[in-house]
Amino acid sequence: MTKRVQRSRRAFVRTLAGGSLLSFAKGSIPLAVPNRQPYSIFLSNQASPSERWAAEELRRLVEQMTGTQLRIDVRAGMPASRKAIAIGGSELTELCGVKPPEGESCVLKTAGETIIIAGGRQRGTMYGVSIFLEKLGCRWFTADVARIPQIKALWLPELNEVHSPAFEYREVFFTEAQGREWSARNRLNGHFHQLDESAGGKITFVPFAHSFYDLVPPDRYFSSRPEYFALVDGKRRREHAQLCLTNAEVLRLAVGQAEQWLAAQPDAAIVSISQNDGGGWCECEPCRQVMKDEGGAASGLALRFVNQVAERLAASHPGKVVDMLAYQETADPPSTVRPRSNVQIRYCPIDACQAHSYTRCVYNRTVREQIERWSRIAPRLHIWQYSVNFSHYLAPFPNYDQLISDIPMFRRVGFKGVFIEGAVSEGGGGDDAELRSYLAARLLWNPDLDAVVEIREFLNAVYGPAAPLMWNYFTLRQREVRRGQHLWIDQNMDARYLTPDFLKRGRALLDGASRQAATEAARRRIERQILSIDYVEAMRARRCIIQGRSYGPADPALARRNTQEVVTNAERLGIANFREGYPITKQASDWSDAPARYAAVLLSDGAAMATVVPELDGRIISLGRSNILRVSDPGEWRYPRAGGIWVSLYEGGAPRTIAWQIASTTPETLELTGGSALHMQIAIAGEVLRVRVTVSNPTDRPARLKFVCRAEFACRASREALLTYRDRSGNERTRRIDAVDGGVVLAEAALPQQDWTLACKDSLVRVKNRFRVDEVSQCALSWSFRGSAGLDVSLSVASPEVELAPGQQLALTSEYEL
Repeated sequence: MTKRVQRSRRAFVRTLAGGSLLSFAKGSIPLAVPNRQPYSIFLSNQASPSERWAAEELRRLVEQMTGTQLRIDVRAGMPASRKAIAIGGSELTELCGVKPPEGESCVLKTAGETIIIAGGRQRGTMYGVSIFLEKLGCRWFTADVARIPQIKALWLPELNEVHSPAFEYREVFFTEAQGREWSARNRLNGHFHQLDESAGGKITFVPFAHSFYDLVPPDRYFSSRPEYFALVDGKRRREHAQLCLTNAEVLRLAVGQAEQWLAAQPDAAIVSISQNDGGGWCECEPCRQVMKDEGGAASGLALRFVNQVAERLAASHPGKVVDMLAYQETADPPSTVRPRSNVQIRYCPIDACQAHSYTRCVYNRTVREQIERWSRIAPRLHIWQYSVNFSHYLAPFPNYDQLISDIPMFRRVGFKGVFIEGAVSEGGGGDDAELRSYLAARLLWNPDLDAVVEIREFLNAVYGPAAPLMWNYFTLRQREVRRGQHLWIDQNMDARYLTPDFLKRGRALLDGASRQAATEAARRRIERQILSIDYVEAMRARRCIIQGRSYGPADPALARRNTQEVVTNAERLGIANFREGYPITKQASDWSDAPARYAAVLLSDGAAMATVVPELDGRIISLGRSNILRVSDPGEWRYPRAGGIWVSLYEGGAPRTIAWQIASTTPETLELTGGSALHMQIAIAGEVLRVRVTVSNPTDRPARLKFVCRAEFACRASREALLTYRDRSGNERTRRIDAVDGGVVLAEAALPQQDWTLACKDSLVRVKNRFRVDEVSQCALSWSFRGSAGLDVSLSVASPEVELAPGQQLALTSEYEL
């Protein structure tokens, strides 16, 4: 490259940054210059629909920029003049010695007086035009905010560049990112983007994910062939489970259905053979043996099945890719089986901290290990990155540090595709959805971009005079998580980064920005940001506290007023959902229907105390003078029916709703009834809380029933805990809890003999949970560091699921010694 060209390019960049193009040194190309014949746009008559769309896009935007109209010349052979912008492959590009790259790559080259923009016919040339327009200073920030520079003369320097995407598949799953023109201009190509053939089309899945029950529908097969479905706890399960993946007929049906999908949608590139959303893996002997052979990994069972489907589809539909999720129980790679060359693994780190890089955060240790192991064995590897709080779309979700640092890492590791899941519902409105969508799209094409520059450009274009205050708000949000606070996809309203200081300062910045906004559109966007703070404060106003003999919000009238204002403002701003799959009309109904306050019963013998709220499933909400139970968060699902200690009754595998009534009470004992068949006693004596529940079958037919008693403890600032017990074989067992979330289920010989003890380091929590050996068939432990106060640990004991004959009784007793 000559020094003259280098200087010319530097001048090109400088003038673009200043918002106008100046004349270049001799040798620059006068693309659209007053008093000179303008260039034409040349297309072969064999141009693809997307190349034609791109040519029209270029013509229209150059006219907007300069006022000069460029004629589009479509013909076979050569153009009338070599002073042309050649879009796509043609005789002219061949004459100039340019062979357009394939796929989504593109070349931008000057050859004498000719400018060539050419690439793959489906999307490559179209992307080349968008890159060329970006070099002229154009940007498409949102569906209705773009930057089109206004200049008097458009001169071009010499060009000789090849551009390729960092990832072959790029999808940003926000409502705000799905529009046709915005997606095409920002070079996204994913399944849900509204891209037709004229805008380059897209990479289509069939179906997108969680396809097991689409392959073998329970409605069609369960009643006649239950063996096709997972055996769980000794029963074939119709719902909330997987398939029996060692059943030869299941394989045959899956292959047949996949072939039907691909025949019906020949443009689909990927067929998803992927697990249902949730657990319930088959426990039949052949399936258990496969998992044992694969080191206990459910991914081994799933991948062996997917490989068999892929082998058959390789013959009937060559070139198609078979997609498998590495998700939840399948996130750990298998020991021996390896994906076939036509199998794509889509890794889904749903439990990762989204505030900090996967490569550094202490809570992402497992994610790091899984990525490294999958990258060694998977020839095709995609990632499903989460950029949303599923429980609270509107709440601030400052995950930009993770996005900015990890998208380049995804490329280094070898991920070929990235799906970024955000808030998708009618009207959109997820927290900062437009900026998050724009930045993600830019980085998915080129992870080397300066993200701060991209963010500032967005804020300046979208908010105008209010941009400096919006930048201050942006940095304020990031500052909170940079202080060591973490971020999860199910973050509740007690999140430690949502401090009172942040809410106060954030509101002041946004109020100031609203006053400075120059347009109604900018002001409306700022109102959506203000609504995110209103939402947090409204949810927190619903917090229930104990006041004497009642439990509920400190100011019920304020809680009702705040939540109603949030709903009203959300509807005014066009927002339809506050959380995934939960319309705000339903949310508003649930909020308004909830009683303002619940009756609370205090039990105490002088040495210890507990508080019970019968209306909330007979839930014990506090235990001990310094409450050691986890206090539920007002943002939790079914709040305030969460946290503490409570008993659930399952009938036929589904939980029953029980309306508990007080039968009698003393200072130390509470007797509750749930109709004539259910009875629960909660008693406190010394340092022991005792919960005993019984149910009888008063009907004339059998009933399949099961009790589960759960206790959730708040270990607060603890970073680790120990669970100790002696199993039924007499072995001493210790399980250390630290660093990452997890859980374990114990049954049969692994069960504790009659008790297990939880001790949280640097915490008041030390509790022994005792139970009757003959009443318990399963114990479960789970823990999470996501709680607002720190480590939360759950202990549960479950009775066997039994078929109660008329008149028979089932009982469960669980004691907690402090």
